[in-house]
Amino acid sequence: MTHSGILTDPTIADLAIDLLCDGLQAAILVYDRSDQLVYAGGQLQLLAPLPASSLTPGARLRDLVAALFDAGGEAGSHAYGQSSSLRESWIADKIASLWRERAEHVEQRGPDRWLHYSKRRFPNGYGVCVVRDVSEQKKREEQWRAVGERMELAEQVLDKLPFPVSIKSSDMIYVAVNQSFCRILGRSPEELLGRKACEVFDPVIAGRIGAADRQIIRNGISVTSPELLIGKDGDHVKTIVRKFRIGKPGRYQVVAALEDLSGLVPERLGSTVRKPVRKVQLGQHGMSLQDLRGRNVLVVTTEQDASDLLPQSIAKLGAEAVVVGSAEELELFLSFSDELGVVVDLVLVLAEKSLLAACTMLTEAFQVPLVVLDRSRTGRGLHALVTEVFAREADDEVVEDAQTGAATGLLDVLVAEDNAVNQIVFSQILEGLGYRYSIAADGEEAVRLWKEHKPRLVLMDITLPKINGFDACRQIREVEGRGSPTPIIGVLTQPFDHDRDQCFLSGMDDVILKPISPEMLESVLLTYLQERDVTERRKSAPEGRQVC
Repeated sequence: MTHSGILTDPTIADLAIDLLCDGLQAAILVYDRSDQLVYAGGQLQLLAPLPASSLTPGARLRDLVAALFDAGGEAGSHAYGQSSSLRESWIADKIASLWRERAEHVEQRGPDRWLHYSKRRFPNGYGVCVVRDVSEQKKREEQWRAVGERMELAEQVLDKLPFPVSIKSSDMIYVAVNQSFCRILGRSPEELLGRKACEVFDPVIAGRIGAADRQIIRNGISVTSPELLIGKDGDHVKTIVRKFRIGKPGRYQVVAALEDLSGLVPERLGSTVRKPVRKVQLGQHGMSLQDLRGRNVLVVTTEQDASDLLPQSIAKLGAEAVVVGSAEELELFLSFSDELGVVVDLVLVLAEKSLLAACTMLTEAFQVPLVVLDRSRTGRGLHALVTEVFAREADDEVVEDAQTGAATGLLDVLVAEDNAVNQIVFSQILEGLGYRYSIAADGEEAVRLWKEHKPRLVLMDITLPKINGFDACRQIREVEGRGSPTPIIGVLTQPFDHDRDQCFLSGMDDVILKPISPEMLESVLLTYLQERDVTERRKSAPEGRQVC
């Protein structure tokens, strides 16, 4: 079906072309077989500031191209200089390109602007030139090119490192390995990339590696420990493995750097070591971070409160702990333990960098796992940090990055938030403050997670899918009854009085406004969590005893 009556109406045709130009965000030039303009419309400012006379129907195409040269509209024009002969040569080149059946090219205008020209000459002699601004596309291409170059450089550096390195994604899949790592296992990169540890190592080693990696993803604590790996041909490779977490919430990765100890004879580290240190059966000695029951732990710290509190916290997890205060004491203790045949299963360090470096060297020589504690990661004290690091969990549990500390009884904050960007903001702030948290994407999930984990505090967005924040809060309060109430803080987008009133009527304790800042959130958490701690201590205190 044709619409020749409509298309022959010049007003309607011009309107249709104008709409097409706006849709394409382009400038369009139409010219006939005599090289005279039939139409010039759309975003003509893309070309250059041109006189109106050069853009009116009937104007010569040559005059338009000449005006474009004179305005410096294309970077290519400057290469011809300003002499008349070179000017004419440039104009002739452009006219010739407009007579090609098809032609496309991209030209740069200024340092940050690029134009794409698409030209076509039809059999009837009419021609069309479409000009689009592709600056953003070119910028993205340049960014991707720069990213690609950096990635290529990083891969080259990784491959040239003399020690084995591997990187795993948060779902425990190898995403990068260097040549040294492939050599030590006797496998090619194709046999490792995209696979999990259970597809590379025997089940015992794979289970131990997987448990430690998931723990590192969850709490970000760096670990140094001995490990016995088995290569493709069955060769046993003794290594010291250093693991740490990189990336951002939701995109964490575990980096493992290995040191091959096969055939290495440990050297004496000081006058107190009177004989070569014992050769540990690494395959038996390897341990997961969670497995502390019945273990011997050596604590290294110079802080008095840590000397008092860490052994108590470790004892609650079923392990024995002894505290030393210097590298010299650590070396003596490890040497005497070796002579007496007493196994030290783990060295736990809370100390400044200089002492940490010495402890790392000693634990590597004696082949004892090392875990470094960083009290700045938490606002809840040493016991909470030790519990976080060594809390037991099932080896096959998949720990989600956005749900740090979701194990029952270990949850500080439950965040009910459906917006993905806000979820990341909450994750980064809470993780930076050291709180264990979980995120619910709707109201029903918020109620379910509250029932399962009994968090110490809830941050409740009011506009949630399935059931809103008000109803979710009411359901939690109904389940609580008259028990110890969980502080629930409403999170509002706008400071409307009716929203605030609804929050308090539904049972919430307070409200805060988006956007959320670390300072705001820290103040709220400290206020309500400290208040709840005091209340719980008073309830648990013997009758007649005052709790300050």
